[in-house]
Amino acid sequence: MNKSNIRFLGLASISLFVGLTPLACGSDGDADSPGTAGKTSGTSGSAGKTSTGGTAGKNGTGGSISVAGDAAGGTAGDGGEGGAAATTARLRVVHASPSAPSVDIYPKGSTTAVIEGFSYGDASDFLEVDAGTMAFDLRLAGADATDDPAFTTDDLALEAGADYTLVAAGDFAQPTDEDVGFRVLALEHDFEATAAGNAVARIVHATTAWDAVDLDVAATNGIDIPALARFGSEDNVTIPAGVDLAVDFQTEAAGVLSQLTVPKQTAGKQLFVIATGNPGFPFRAPANGFALLVIDQDSKVSWVKENPWIHLAHASDISTVDVYESTHTVAAAKLARQRKREGRKGKQEETEITKITN
Repeated sequence: MNKSNIRFLGLASISLFVGLTPLACGSDGDADSPGTAGKTSGTSGSAGKTSTGGTAGKNGTGGSISVAGDAAGGTAGDGGEGGAAATTARLRVVHASPSAPSVDIYPKGSTTAVIEGFSYGDASDFLEVDAGTMAFDLRLAGADATDDPAFTTDDLALEAGADYTLVAAGDFAQPTDEDVGFRVLALEHDFEATAAGNAVARIVHATTAWDAVDLDVAATNGIDIPALARFGSEDNVTIPAGVDLAVDFQTEAAGVLSQLTVPKQTAGKQLFVIATGNPGFPFRAPANGFALLVIDQDSKVSWVKENPWIHLAHASDISTVDVYESTHTVAAAKLARQRKREGRKGKQEETEITKITN
């Protein structure tokens, strides 16, 4: 995980009682320790004495974000053992919008942040949440919790037992623009088993500057992912492990838009590879040029920068010239033949001049 700060949340609002904990913090300790259900509930994450739903109360951290229940850990009854634990999903958040500032993230309607100081390129740990429909408020990092949100997500439908990566993408200055506006993509994990010696990836197009693009792996024949739509994604893309992978983004009309080299990956890894940033600009902030943001299953983040671009300026008084890539064998051979011809022609002219002068 990056520098974002994720905290446990337990609160009650007008119609929403929520408790949240990073998944890795669960335990079976006393009533006030992480992973327990609260003073009046049964086992970790369970409802009240006779309830069949709800979440842990303020004194326990075993519950999860929920749209039901009360602060005591479910609907109280007259007696009996604790009910079944709430059905949950897992989610994490990735900040992939180069135009968006650092933000604090709140469950919608809450005044307690669950992620603070979340910046471009950050990825959170997985959080366990109750399945159902929920939304989040985003405020500028450090803003007062009672300030109006800078952005509120759409309702997100989370299925029990599923994992989700929420990708913040798009132009933060245009949140209502249907084509490029800021949004949060709720992407359910559906990785399939891959053959030995490979990693598997979900490729996400989060670059506002391009509409649909083709992704081509240099080592293969033809286009590997054709017409990947803006804010679209491609599941279960096989990545050979242990080799550098040259890829480019292109369109039929414009040709190659960007070339990158994905470094060697470990076999068995499950990756999100998010194409983001501003094409044509340097990688460094605040330009935030185009790059691939790679997140593995443990939320470890790495960047794949564009291959260097060379810009040529013709400032000579000679006529139009051709430029060749010296490492390209065909071009190099052609250039060598041309130089050889020019050398022979030059020697012939010198000989003729010598004859005339003599």
